Amino acid sequence: MSLVESKLVLPSHMAHIKMRDENSQMGWLGRTQQKISRGLENFVEFRYSPFLARCVGNQAVTLTVLFALSAIVIAAISIGHIRYTPFPYVESETVSINLTMPESTGFDTTNQHIQTIAKHFKTVQDKYRDPETGESAIINVLATSGSQRRTIKPNLGSVRAELQPSSSRIGGATTSQIGNEVRRLVGDIPGAQSLSVRSRSFGDDAPINVELSGDDPEQMYQVIEKLKEKFKTYPGVYDIQDNYSGGKEELTLSLKPKAYALGLNLRDVAQQVRNAVFGFQAQRIQRGRDKLRVMVRYPLEYRSSMHDLNQLAIRVPNSSKQVLLSDIAEIEPFESPSTLYRLNRKSILNITADADKDVANLPLILSEIDTYLKEIQQQYSNLRYRFDGGAEDAAKTNQRLGVGLALVLLAIYALLAIPFKSYGQPLIVMSVIPFGLIGAIVGHFITGQNLSVLSVFGMLALVGVMVNDSLVLVDYINKQRQQGMELLEAVLSSAAIRFRPVILTSITTFAGLAPILLDGSQQAKWLKPMATSLAFGIVFATIITLLIVPINYLLARRFKYLCIDTGSKTWAAWLAFWNKEDANSAR
Repeated sequence: MSLVESKLVLPSHMAHIKMRDENSQMGWLGRTQQKISRGLENFVEFRYSPFLARCVGNQAVTLTVLFALSAIVIAAISIGHIRYTPFPYVESETVSINLTMPESTGFDTTNQHIQTIAKHFKTVQDKYRDPETGESAIINVLATSGSQRRTIKPNLGSVRAELQPSSSRIGGATTSQIGNEVRRLVGDIPGAQSLSVRSRSFGDDAPINVELSGDDPEQMYQVIEKLKEKFKTYPGVYDIQDNYSGGKEELTLSLKPKAYALGLNLRDVAQQVRNAVFGFQAQRIQRGRDKLRVMVRYPLEYRSSMHDLNQLAIRVPNSSKQVLLSDIAEIEPFESPSTLYRLNRKSILNITADADKDVANLPLILSEIDTYLKEIQQQYSNLRYRFDGGAEDAAKTNQRLGVGLALVLLAIYALLAIPFKSYGQPLIVMSVIPFGLIGAIVGHFITGQNLSVLSVFGMLALVGVMVNDSLVLVDYINKQRQQGMELLEAVLSSAAIRFRPVILTSITTFAGLAPILLDGSQQAKWLKPMATSLAFGIVFATIITLLIVPINYLLARRFKYLCIDTGSKTWAAWLAFWNKEDANSAR
């Protein structure tokens, strides 16, 4: 649409503009425009042009300074001063605490813990209450026992609190601050399998998720315990948990030699114990549309304890004799997992952890965990691992973004090479791209944001925008050269003449993105990383364009003539050599 506007609509508007009479008095808008115009002209003549001439005269120093600044920014990312979080942490307007107790936990116990968590929410609600209006940062608190999301089990529960919009909260409390405060009041719940706090509105996947697989579950449990201790050493990492559900308590029967001597086997004994405790179906009775099962089993007082179980009478086959269960079998308590996780016929277990992205450096943590697991693999040969959840999504996204960036650069190069009719000049235009990306990173540091995938999306859009200013400048230098102007003079004069359109294009782009950067609403936080990349990247790229493109143009011409001169001399040497060989052959 902007192309249609500039080529069809704008010329029509310009044709209807009335020229101002030279004798008429200029209005305040015209006078302001003239002042700004003269200010730009004076800046170009007395500031920019002399500085550019000095940079052109000291090309090595200028390039060294810019590359040094770029190296500093890259090093700041490597050591964690500028953090990269694959997915941005966008706070929600709700806080939820999910509780999972062991499988054998009854509803009453779970409900008691859930009500305790709800009371702590009420305590925090009163803390962040305005004494004048009576309004609190927490609007409502909803406690649910016996279910969690769409799963209904007596050992599950959750408490969810609805918060005021971030702009109107008492004391400016953040969602994560309220969630962490409630979590601190709750403390450790005895026997809880997991207790997690969720306060973000983007995805439920844990930022740290390691999936272990292997043939020996015992080894996997040992590795999980080691990983938990490792995670605890990192600041900002919390809610460390795994998906192993020790769950249900069971009793295992193992027969003694006496049982085999009597002709008993494990199947017969187990069947008799089941019939005594659980019962067996004697008959079915039809009652209306329903069928009632009649089960026969021991009375409750004879099957309620381990003592009762040991005193069960077991019939001996082919005999009227009975023996006590304790005489022929050993009964041992055993805890079995309520849920088994498998992948490709191998047992898998996941250990997850949440992280405060303002404190924890996730890429560095994942890199160190990867190294740590490789060391563990040397002890457990059958153990395999991979990063799942948020880390896996981030790896896939980064891979796709890398492919997308390569395609974008290739497309830009092709579109520039066709009109320029040159293989080298598109590289001059695209030489500002790396420095523009550095500017986008610096912009995140200035605004206090972490780099994220959304930031990279903005950088991809920035790549297409950055070449505009550089294209305008290189094209004008080519026109000046075609008119017979000397190379250095053409470069310096073109940079001065095109300074105004280049700088105004960048200023208007930054001004258009400024409302998003200044907006503090929850919805704008999704767009801020992209807007930051575009706004600060285009400003930094403009400065680089006005300094680096003229220098690169001169270096490219020098390199071209150097290659031509070297090629000519090499060709002449080869011709002289072959001519000498032909003369010797003729003799």
